[in-house]
Amino acid sequence: MGITVALALAIQVSQASVVGVVRDRITGSELPGAVVTLTDLDRSVLTDAAGRYEFRDVSPGPHHLAVDVAGFESRTLHALVPRSGRMEVNLALTPDPVYVGALEARPRVPVPHTENVGTEAITATFNSLASVRNHPLLAEADAFSALGSGEVYVHPESPHGVMIQGGTADQTGYELDGIPIFSANHAAGLFSAWNPDALSVVGLDYSSDASQTLSGVVRGVTKQPGEVTRGSAALSTTQSRLTLDGPLGIPGFGYVLSARAGRTLRKRSDENYLGGESGDLIGKVEGVLAGGRLRALVFQTENEIDVASEPEAPAPRAGGPPRSLFEWEGSSLGASWNRPLGAVNFTVSGWQARAGATGTWASPETPSGLRSHRADRGVVAKAEGTLRGVSVLFGVRGSSTYTEYRGVPEGETATFLSDANVRTVGAFGELGVPLGAFQVRAGGALTGARGRVYSAPRLVVHWRRSEAVSVFAEASRRQQFTHSLRTRESPAAGLLPTALWVVSDEGLPPSESEQVTFGAVLTPLPGVHIRSTAFVRRLRGFAQASASSTSPFATGSVEPGDASARGLAVDAGFSGSRYGIMASYGWQRVLYRVGDVDYRPSHGATHRALAGVTFYPNPTLSFRLGGTGEWGRTATGFDGGFEWEACTLRDYGFEFGGSPAVRNDLLGGVGLPDYVRVDLGVRKHWHVDTGPVDGALELYGTLSNLFGHENVLNFGLDPESGELTPITMLPRGPLVIGVEWRF
Repeated sequence: MGITVALALAIQVSQASVVGVVRDRITGSELPGAVVTLTDLDRSVLTDAAGRYEFRDVSPGPHHLAVDVAGFESRTLHALVPRSGRMEVNLALTPDPVYVGALEARPRVPVPHTENVGTEAITATFNSLASVRNHPLLAEADAFSALGSGEVYVHPESPHGVMIQGGTADQTGYELDGIPIFSANHAAGLFSAWNPDALSVVGLDYSSDASQTLSGVVRGVTKQPGEVTRGSAALSTTQSRLTLDGPLGIPGFGYVLSARAGRTLRKRSDENYLGGESGDLIGKVEGVLAGGRLRALVFQTENEIDVASEPEAPAPRAGGPPRSLFEWEGSSLGASWNRPLGAVNFTVSGWQARAGATGTWASPETPSGLRSHRADRGVVAKAEGTLRGVSVLFGVRGSSTYTEYRGVPEGETATFLSDANVRTVGAFGELGVPLGAFQVRAGGALTGARGRVYSAPRLVVHWRRSEAVSVFAEASRRQQFTHSLRTRESPAAGLLPTALWVVSDEGLPPSESEQVTFGAVLTPLPGVHIRSTAFVRRLRGFAQASASSTSPFATGSVEPGDASARGLAVDAGFSGSRYGIMASYGWQRVLYRVGDVDYRPSHGATHRALAGVTFYPNPTLSFRLGGTGEWGRTATGFDGGFEWEACTLRDYGFEFGGSPAVRNDLLGGVGLPDYVRVDLGVRKHWHVDTGPVDGALELYGTLSNLFGHENVLNFGLDPESGELTPITMLPRGPLVIGVEWRF
């Protein structure tokens, strides 16, 4: 919620008035018919057609101001009313769609690219939970997959990270309610480790307070606790989840609690089928404290994956080879306190977060092992608001990061690669100055680490040419003080989708990104939103495993790498009362360098397109048709047998067999055919009377690859014939079926 409180005292008025405008936080549009209440005086009014409200003759002193409107989170705040004059309190509410039986109404169907307007579309892009659920390309709601666009790459079948504007997954940060998360990904049918039922908004932030990552931060906001206990649950062929929220029993406090477990389908008689388990937990307590709002969050995730080390191998108990095993986990604990004072909003937060991973790569030729650990502590204090028309952001932060990484080649003692700690102290800020039709935002961050000071400046110029057209330009520099030792081009990258952290030191200094972006935002008609960008980017000094590492993680020395990226992207959304349409196109040229070798990474496809439509023939039934295409794809060659079957119901789950060894002499050197896939999904729900909260039961399913296009993950070298054999991806068949219910 964004809240701007401005006081303007009119001397000749004997008693105070409280006035303001209520808006939709996502679209920025006014909300008529909202109920605004001064609860201490038991006075209520409705907002007019322009979203405005007014209370006259309000007694001075502290008051509670509450606002409520169907389909949005209810909000209550403290207002210190002056003895005279006008007090303006403008409120922005986050959408929280509710079901109201046969009277259910949605003015427009939200889908990605329809909810970012104005200057917010420049500094950040975000999706409400409603648009994630309506995403026409997703079989099930997934917070990270929904971020895919012309400039954000998410692998369409085995995602292992969010890659922004040519950067790697390890250069993207993750925060939930402002608390850092270091193990945010699952694998084998699940991607995001954030239960979507516990979220209200998720998006990408490129602002100055997100500057300690090279590509930006994925920020999630958990849902607001309800005034009565509510719940949702789901059971599908990939996962089971449960979410509860409601009042805590302490006046002014509420809670959100969610738990989820992944489901791995497999043929028990076939050892090539992937085994393991995954799960995540989110807990939040939120309430009013000392005139502000306190939020405390706990997050935890655990994952275990085991796969056959040789294709078509017999079970280990039958004398077969051992299985490769990967485990990773993470936990975060933090709290924040937020309070508006006048026109400025103050926030203080603190956290501790950790992540760990272990692995055994049971390759017959080059077996190896892994142990990785990271532990962080940090505090942030910031103030943001608008003073005399100038937007202001200023903050300070401090953190301590400890990492330990050991790679263990078979037959050797542990190869010590990293055991270090880094402490950083810094400040960040931005000023946004209006200059007629222009707004200039200048700022950045200064960070001290290991006796040096690093600068990360940022400049944004925004020209609002008209109500429908905005143009912007941005130049920025960023540093990142941690590196990951995943072998990013390994065919097994999707089985270990977590960063393996080491902190920067004298031999591996902080990595850096410099970037220039130009763009435009168009809103020519109601419900139509188009965003286009062009970028040029240079990355330097990020860690890459040396040519001696052929497993999915580094087991020897590490080399600094460089990269360059340039691209164009167009994202469009069209929203109507019965449909939502989204479309994205991206063109890019991405080139990475390690040592004296240049190569194109697997996430650097030249052309990428996403498009889909979600159609509601009636309020309880929807159809989703979505397509994905990639052209100009490359992969890295590998040695060794390899068997892959996609994670579908037709194939009874996810199959992975073998220990493909990366061919560093073939980095990005294998050209792949075009990728084309079209999916069709359907959802149907029924309303159920469950008492104070209207319940709903929903069934859904998705049929994947309607046209049966043979898509290729990679090519493997047949050890007997010496010929390249395609490793194919999702065939035509049912992808997922499930049921959800809300109560």
